Amino acid sequence: MKLSDKIDMLNELVPNIKQYYGETVVVYLEGESLYDRELASRFAENVVLMKQLGVNVIVVHGGDQEIEKTCKEFNISLRYIDGARVMDKNSILIAEMVLSGLVNKRIVSEINIAGGIAIGISGKDANLIEAKKYRSSKSNPNSNVESLIDFGFTGEPILVNPDMLFSLEDTDFIPIISPIAFGENHETFHINALTAASIVVSSLAVRKFVIMTDKGGLVSEDKKIIEDLDYNGLLNIQKSGTEDTEMEHIINTCVCTLENKIETIHVIDSKLPHSLVLSIFTDTGCGTKINN
Repeated sequence: MKLSDKIDMLNELVPNIKQYYGETVVVYLEGESLYDRELASRFAENVVLMKQLGVNVIVVHGGDQEIEKTCKEFNISLRYIDGARVMDKNSILIAEMVLSGLVNKRIVSEINIAGGIAIGISGKDANLIEAKKYRSSKSNPNSNVESLIDFGFTGEPILVNPDMLFSLEDTDFIPIISPIAFGENHETFHINALTAASIVVSSLAVRKFVIMTDKGGLVSEDKKIIEDLDYNGLLNIQKSGTEDTEMEHIINTCVCTLENKIETIHVIDSKLPHSLVLSIFTDTGCGTKINN
């Protein structure tokens, strides 16, 4: 790299590092970076670097692949209705064990190895995330009567109590949150991790929301990554629709989160080296940047 290129890079990085000092960034993590050791290590290094540069990082993670794998090992059948998982009393135990005990602690360990101080929590800790039972309805074509579908211990978040997250902001701790919540009657619910991340974002003064999956970002009709979007552009993509269920959920979540007045959302590929740091500290970033 030429000296002039290095100077240009520093001229871009330094102002961004200054403006994000003391700000909060929520990162949603799903995909190969949860399961591949090398990718997990890179992610951890990026998180630690951001913390060292004064950014308050909060990570909310998924882990559906591990839930399915572990349920299969224990001969527990998982049932799905319209793409949503039904959690019974056995599968919710597996989900909590896997998400809070395995996946969460794996991320914590990687960050600690990278030189950070991570603390693993779930939505049940300090009453962080309250949820209610997720329900949907289905109409009987013969009678036109709507019947409720019970998804067991699959929940949807309704409230975040951010006091614990506020108390950690000015410390060296990096919160790693698993998508397990508590209910009104103290029951345990598994909630969608991206939805959990979004409601955490909406409850805090968050500068950026970074969605890291195996997707490279939002794509145009000609299948190219859209680098920059505003709220109206995002609405147009939402109206156009997509056959990709995961991307549809990402788009709908981005719309809801922007309606809660967050400044910027990034949708990036977790497999790309240093994609997290690039999305925060460079003007061009990577993947799709959505400004409100």
